Amino acid sequence: ARRRVGDVPIVAFSCWKAEPYDSAFKTISAQYDVTFFPDIAGAVGAAHDRGEDVFHADMGHWSVEGHRLAGSLISEHLRDLFPDLFRPVATPAGATPS
Repeated sequence: ARRRVGDVPIVAFSCWKAEPYDSAFKTISAQYDVTFFPDIAGAVGAAHDRGEDVFHADMGHWSVEGHRLAGSLISEHLRDLFPDLFRPVATPAGATPS
């Protein structure tokens, strides 16, 4: 993957915090210069433990709320990694923001 994308950043996360898969994913990510977000699955699991409805009825897939939580965390990580991409865009004088 790294050869195909050159210097384009690659990020990854695990959907389910389970060993030995989580550790293997972290190791592979490090070997191939992939930024691994280690807290996504754990945060969704912790929300479930607090009684939040973050899993589909099958308990194997995230619900809309689970995806919203994961997306929010991923967005925070991306903002930290690439702050220039998240700067507010200036509105030209006299223009109305859309």
